[in-house]
Amino acid sequence: MVQGRGPSYDGAHIITVLREDVSDRYLAYLRKLGISYLFGGRHALCFSDVCVKLHAHFGIRRVLLQGGELLNGSFAAEDLIDELSLLIAPAADCGSGQPSLFEEMPGLSVSPRRFVRKDIQVLEHSGLALQYVRDREEEAN
Repeated sequence: MVQGRGPSYDGAHIITVLREDVSDRYLAYLRKLGISYLFGGRHALCFSDVCVKLHAHFGIRRVLLQGGELLNGSFAAEDLIDELSLLIAPAADCGSGQPSLFEEMPGLSVSPRRFVRKDIQVLEHSGLALQYVRDREEEAN
């Protein structure tokens, strides 16, 4: 793990999560730019380990996922999702192959999990913002 003081995005500290098989040349490039990085696994990323390292080295307790269905599915497979926030816009796209919220990565199995509604907000132009939290009652049974 290397902590940099380089470029930021709107003041946010950039941290890159990498596999251990990344080239020394790329690591030198990140160090030159001052971008922090940590290793998340040898051949595949283990997001449980990544979350532990993010907390230990950077004090990060919550992570916002915005990577898509494969990233979401990977976090779900490791039982790391406690809350869902969904934005719904009143539009129709009938194209096939549209992305889903969760997709299983090869070799990972995602068990169904229940969430309960926390909040609903009506947005401008008829959109909805929905918030859900893990159903801890279901897990107790």
